[in-house]
Order: sequence, then C-alpha cells, then structure tokens
Amino acid sequence: MGSNRGRNERAVRRMYGRKKQTQEIRTLRKSAGKWLKEERERAGLSQRELAKQLGLPYYTFISQVENGTARIPPEHYEIWAAALKMPVAQFVRAMIMYYDPVIFDLLFSANTPRLPHSTASGSVDTRPS
Repeated sequence: MGSNRGRNERAVRRMYGRKKQTQEIRTLRKSAGKWLKEERERAGLSQRELAKQLGLPYYTFISQVENGTARIPPEHYEIWAAALKMPVAQFVRAMIMYYDPVIFDLLFSANTPRLPHSTASGSVDTRPS
C-alpha cells in the first residue's frame, strides 16, 4: 500500500507540478499582473482606489497581484471586472489564460473535440455536431 501511495503522489506531481511554483507559472503570473496593471491604469484607478472599489482594507494585495506573487480568487472575478470597467467574460477569459493555461486551451483551442450531447430520448449522441 505504501508503494502505491508514493506512486500516486509522483503521478500527481507530474500532472500538477511541485508545490513550489515552476518558472512557467511565475512567468504567467507576472504576465497576468502586468496585464492587470495596464487595465487598472486604463480604468484610471490607483492601487488604493481599486482596493477601495473591491472592498479591500489594504492596497497591498493589488500590488502583490500586479507583481505576480498573488492571484485573484475566481469568486472575485466579477467584482474585479466591474471595477476595471470590462465585460466579465473578457476578464475571466484573460484570467483563465494566465492562471490556468491548460483549461484555457481545452476551452478555446480550435482543435478541442466537441462533447457528446444528449438526444431527446436521453441517450448520448457521439456524432460530431
């Protein structure tokens, strides 16, 4: 049983990476931060003003996000989009691209296969749509 656990842990690390951020993740987070800073400035907001609109007690979280050392929790995407005066879908798409590129590719890649859909009888139709 112990060897299976070790094997499973190694498989998870290969799939999701080590607990430490990989260089790619750090680079993506920094890119997200740069994009967010540009959008904040385009909206005419300082870090303090954005923090106030988001209901944050300190602007340091904004700084951490913009520096790539923190990330925006998904449950806050909608309020961030509103504060930055952009459509929620556009904001979420950008966040997925930076924070979860595997999911982004699955959702938005032209080569992504279509999911099977249910027919009126409840069976699954696997024909291409």
